[in-house]
Amino acid sequence: MGKARLEQLTSTHFRCLNGHVFESAPDRVVDKPEWDWHPFEYFCKCPECGDEAPQCSKRRGLLKAHARATGPRTAEGKAISAANLDGHPTPEEAQKTRFNAITHGLTSKVANFYPAKPGRYERCNGCDYYGSECIEDPPANHSNPVSCLSRVELFMQHRMAFESGDAGMLAMLRSDTQAGLQAIINDIILDIAQRGVTLVAPEWKINPQTGGVVIADYTDRESGQRHTIHEVKAHPLLKILIDFIAKNNLSLEDMNMTPKVQEENDIMKGFVDETGENAESTREYQQRMIDQNNALMDLIGKSYGNKETVIDAEVIERG
Repeated sequence: MGKARLEQLTSTHFRCLNGHVFESAPDRVVDKPEWDWHPFEYFCKCPECGDEAPQCSKRRGLLKAHARATGPRTAEGKAISAANLDGHPTPEEAQKTRFNAITHGLTSKVANFYPAKPGRYERCNGCDYYGSECIEDPPANHSNPVSCLSRVELFMQHRMAFESGDAGMLAMLRSDTQAGLQAIINDIILDIAQRGVTLVAPEWKINPQTGGVVIADYTDRESGQRHTIHEVKAHPLLKILIDFIAKNNLSLEDMNMTPKVQEENDIMKGFVDETGENAESTREYQQRMIDQNNALMDLIGKSYGNKETVIDAEVIERG
């Protein structure tokens, strides 16, 4: 049964307008009698930027959710609720339970490489944990250092996949990785298309006497004009693009898109039209070719008049 929490909190999480999340005792408490689920609003000065930060909205939401939570009240309702546990946990639920339970030991040791730094990692923007569970300083009763929850989740997904031998558990992560790689390749191609396959820059050197930059140039004897000497280099991203295509089997030959491969595929299919009303299987095509050869031998035999002539099909084939 839900129950409103009417006493003030001694500590809670705050988030300022600059995105800093921290846990602290409130500096200022405002009475909110209209909030029957918890009649207090909390504020605290941000230790990083100095702005006054309100309580995290998720923490307020949890207080309200706990107060509004209800359960079965009758004996029949309680029996139905208990029956919902039959067949649980499923294998998938057991894996999730194990992930949520293992927060110390091996996980804590490995996760120390990724300490919690709310707002200071590149991936913090858009992270589901940022602004809610993500904190940098552990509570007083927490014996282990706080780690980045997103990195811990990533580690545990790989840990469970390797222990169970199920590579399918990483399919979603791998698809995201491939999508990111393809986006990078698209950016490389776009940069090459905009700048060109070659980059031209003037030759230069440092004058040892003055320390200034000297541009290399020469004077044309016929026209008397001075021309700058340029260095022409291949675009540095070309090699990266070519290596990526080769190592990931993305060439036209690997995808069976070259004219030679297409021609070989047509020969293997026997030039069978597999679409439309004239579609036929390979076996039907072979039988049709045999029938045509037999008819051809009959015609050749008839061309000799009334004599019965036996013609070797192999000789005809060699022609």
